[in-house]
Amino acid sequence: MTPQPMFSGGDMRRHTIGGSLTEHRGTVQSRSMAAAAWPLLGAVLVSVGCSGTSAPAKVTPSAPPAAKISPEAKVLLDGMAGFFKGLKGFAMREVSTTSTAGSDSRGPQTLDSTTERLVLVERPNRLLVTTQSSSGRGTTIACDGSHLAIHQQASNKYESGAAPAAIAEIIANPLVAGTLSAGSVAIVTLALVADDLPTTLLEGVRELTVQGTEVVEGRECQRLVARTDSADWELWIATGEQPLPVKFVPRTPAMFFGGKNIEVKSATTFDQWRVEPVFEAADFSFNPPEGAEKVDSLLVALQAGPGKGGGPRRPALHPMVGFKGPPVQLVGLDGTRFDSTQASGKVVVLDFWATWCPPCREGLPVMARIGSDYAEKGVVFRAVNVKEEGSVVRQFLEEAKLDLPVVLDETGKTSADYRVDGIPQTVIIGGDGLVQAVHVGFDGETEAKLRQQLDALLEGKSLVPALPTNFGPRGEPL
Repeated sequence: MTPQPMFSGGDMRRHTIGGSLTEHRGTVQSRSMAAAAWPLLGAVLVSVGCSGTSAPAKVTPSAPPAAKISPEAKVLLDGMAGFFKGLKGFAMREVSTTSTAGSDSRGPQTLDSTTERLVLVERPNRLLVTTQSSSGRGTTIACDGSHLAIHQQASNKYESGAAPAAIAEIIANPLVAGTLSAGSVAIVTLALVADDLPTTLLEGVRELTVQGTEVVEGRECQRLVARTDSADWELWIATGEQPLPVKFVPRTPAMFFGGKNIEVKSATTFDQWRVEPVFEAADFSFNPPEGAEKVDSLLVALQAGPGKGGGPRRPALHPMVGFKGPPVQLVGLDGTRFDSTQASGKVVVLDFWATWCPPCREGLPVMARIGSDYAEKGVVFRAVNVKEEGSVVRQFLEEAKLDLPVVLDETGKTSADYRVDGIPQTVIIGGDGLVQAVHVGFDGETEAKLRQQLDALLEGKSLVPALPTNFGPRGEPL
């Protein structure tokens, strides 16, 4: 099998912010909506798929056994669960707004976006979701009980297949989950149709309390506050006989992208509620727009895209692939100094991570295993922590019972040198000093890909695509 280079955005789970369907991989993560207008924040804004959390909500997650739930919160959740479980159907609108603040060479900058979704639900398996973003991108998801169709407006492509047996299974589809994830609201939407609303909503929650009553969007609500393993959140639920969600706000911590600190704020409001409406069959039908192209897999079609002459387009290489890796000189958690120039002729793996990043935490045991297995083969591995204090990192590793060589990028300079726009990011540098592959994110296939690529490099192979002589090392014309 020929080793394949790792392209930017190719992994399932990564810690990024924003939301649309255009370039999603696995859990549907997009990065293109505003990149032309503002390169630094454009890459951040458009993938609220994670939004401080991990992948979209699973169908039957388990609540952490140590979660502390106040009596008031339990009463509120049980009431909401009983209400929605008794409904055959409902309709509503979700409006998610995201504001991204940071700075570039021009100084402080702010970028705002809005995504509106109309949601129609009828059990057991009829669903309609229409999504429109302020960038002009739109998606339609239509399941009439027999067929599930997903249409992406920008490409005017759609896929259609047999309908899953339950709505929760429909929402578990990566394309559907990504469409619903703007504003990190996927967990709320899924909880409303799940068999066990509290368990679904409580995934990753450590503490849940009710913090008083207040008027939101003209309705009296109770404010539910969750402390989680990643980003905290607040959910306002209407009082009275219909405990409907009114507003959801994830408290996303400050993020680090491209050597910059980025602040992201998002909120989702729920309105235009209709409870137990009388639906017509046409409400869930999908009629392809004029000129729409049916494809076997929308994800594959969007990743490939049209190339020159109508042929397949090679995905864009990560900016570092094919170029010399900048020297790394950092102090390790144990106080020793790491200098990558001393590893000349050896394969070097740098894994950029942080304790607050869920995909990073999931991937670290795998990285520790790979680092240990390949150390005896001469591969040099370092887990590069991004801008955290040594005491925080040390405590995390002790609690997680992880043993791996960590170096501290306290200023973020090394991360900026390696174009780290989202974490985890794993960089493989060949013995010739060239960056051979970059993995952005983590999923169930990452370990196998890394091992395959490391084995290839140790056999003397190159992961950088072979190109004509009139092209540069990354496939760009000279």
